[in-house]
This record gives sequence, structure tokens and C-alpha cells, in this order.
Amino acid sequence: MILILYVTLLALSLVLVVIGLTRSHESAQALLGFFFIFLLSFYIINGKVEYSNGANTTTEYHYSPTTELNNTVEITRTNYTTYSDSYTHYIGVYLALAAAVGFAGVLFGLRRSNPNE
Repeated sequence: MILILYVTLLALSLVLVVIGLTRSHESAQALLGFFFIFLLSFYIINGKVEYSNGANTTTEYHYSPTTELNNTVEITRTNYTTYSDSYTHYIGVYLALAAAVGFAGVLFGLRRSNPNE
């Protein structure tokens, strides 16, 4: 997953958490936000978050060797580097723990706020 997309999804999850925690009757949004944060933390733990390192690679392909014309195609692609050091692994673990604790806290808060159970 590209870093910009990851940060956007994480920000959207945090918005859902804030909406769910500030309004007591909309706690489903907080649960959904914590769940998405928990899922996003596994991308950091596994080292699948990528960012563009600014280098472009151009490759030439010759696709018709039988003709006398020089038929070449240039393909340019952007190189990506992954976050895979131990520091980002620990961030992912702490993010997963925080999401699990937040999810459990919202569930216990729902149980306390409903006196019928």
C-alpha cells in the first residue's frame, strides 16, 4: 500500500473514532474506526507500506526484430521503497495494541451504559 493512501485511510479511521467517542449514541463508528486501525497496523508490521523514492526507471523494449524499422517502446515506472525496519515494526505493534484497547474500551463502555443487561 502506498504511504499516501495509508495515511489517508488512517486519518479516516481516526475521524470515525473521534465521532464515535464524542457522541455516545454513535459508538458503532468508534468500533469501526478502531477495527480499521487494527487492520492497518498489520500493513506496517508486515512491511507492506511503500513510498516513492523519486527515481524513475526507463526500459526500452524491441518488439519487432523482423522489420527494418526500429520499433522500440519505452516504459517508465516509478521505484518504490518499503518501510521495513524494526522501528516501523514496533509502531505497528503499538498501533495494534492501542486499537485493541480502544475497541475493548468502547465495548465495556457500551455495556456500562446499557443498564438492562
